[in-house]
Amino acid sequence: MMKYKAFISYRHTEHGRRHAVALETALKRYAKPTLARPISIFRDEKHMKPDVSLPKLIREGLENSEYLIFLAEKPSAESQWCSEELEYWCSPANLKTLLLNGNKIKGLPDQLFHLQQLTVLDLSGNELVNLSPEIARLQNLQMLNLSGNEFVTLPVEAFKQMSNLRKLVLKEHWDDSNLTKEIVAALGKAMPWCEIAFYE
Repeated sequence: MMKYKAFISYRHTEHGRRHAVALETALKRYAKPTLARPISIFRDEKHMKPDVSLPKLIREGLENSEYLIFLAEKPSAESQWCSEELEYWCSPANLKTLLLNGNKIKGLPDQLFHLQQLTVLDLSGNELVNLSPEIARLQNLQMLNLSGNEFVTLPVEAFKQMSNLRKLVLKEHWDDSNLTKEIVAALGKAMPWCEIAFYE
């Protein structure tokens, strides 16, 4: 779980600051149960200290936030800081959701396994036959959809290492996969913490 629910990116003008503070306040109040703690929001001005590097502070805030909220206005669009925050957030290395379904993909590039922040990966509806054991490098992955491909087997040992995986979709219909029930059983034994969707 991320330290912050959201990172607010805004230009430090009187107008931008006023909107950022109002947004943070509203988010903390929205649908909050009476006794529950408010969600944590990262707004850089709250965390600034004389002995803390601002670039380091911003980077850590971005890395530990689940969402980025960009207050889109002309001053923000002209801000170097806002531009760098958006660029950092949207870089492939920080990608969290990747949907590649239905693209007739036959092979996966090695670069895919370097996307360490991925939590959702949808590879359904392609023409994949093999899945590299390198999939285990995606240690933050929580949902993986492999349905609608041509897999005959899967790297069970690699899946053992994916302790954060919570849902693995192997097929949605009986004729949707060549995987045997033995492979599915082996995966279930290797990952008792993971829901395996293998609908009959």
